[in-house]
Amino acid sequence: TPPAAAESDQHDQIKENLPEAYQSEIRRPQDPDQPEPQPDYLAVIDLSRPAAADAASYELLIRKIDELRAHSPCPRIILTTADPADASPRFAVNLGIALARQSFRVLLIDADPPGSDLAAIFQIADSPGFFEWRRGQAWISQAARKTQLAGLSVMACGTPDADQTSPDLDLNKESHRWNNLTNTFDVVLLFSPAALTAESQTPPPPASARHLLDLADGLLCLTHQSQNLTRLHSLASQLTASHKASCLGPILLKD
Repeated sequence: TPPAAAESDQHDQIKENLPEAYQSEIRRPQDPDQPEPQPDYLAVIDLSRPAAADAASYELLIRKIDELRAHSPCPRIILTTADPADASPRFAVNLGIALARQSFRVLLIDADPPGSDLAAIFQIADSPGFFEWRRGQAWISQAARKTQLAGLSVMACGTPDADQTSPDLDLNKESHRWNNLTNTFDVVLLFSPAALTAESQTPPPPASARHLLDLADGLLCLTHQSQNLTRLHSLASQLTASHKASCLGPILLKD
């Protein structure tokens, strides 16, 4: 029997003699012909298990976000992806909760018109929401709603601009509106899966969706598939070269 096969058989015998609760802790020895995976991602999050199981990964993300606060007292972080159809709000919700539990005052915004799931998840009204607030049609006190978790507020999506092409938002006025958030929040998370590909979409998304890239401080780029990493890096590099936001890193999500 080859040494590798004998070691594998011994591994299975060890597992058979352990209580079930401990069996998952015994890992099959690494195949010597297969190299250890390289850390290509800022974090790997398994959405199929409780967020507490990935506590170390969330702590790393929180440190990254906190570093931005040295340059912006209330950093605006866009959560986006190379494939908007593959987006899930679960990571955004878990990150918002993790930040709030670390005593950050967090505003979690649904900037995803096709999905608009956060209102249902937190059982809040659909409007007024993000797009009404951006157009100056609602105060922050009307659009942002507190949750049962202290420190976490959520803003539903609302109704995006009807005009898909003309930029009818005044970025100077809107920048002032965003800057006022520093009085109430420490971090703003924007769930906007389409932001990363906004400039290449046909037909183009609402002007307000494209302007997010000029208003954000950082990007967290999400993917469910490891083969998307090259495209994710390419899109992020193109955007950060021409917009204010910096890319904090790619995150691999597992279901």
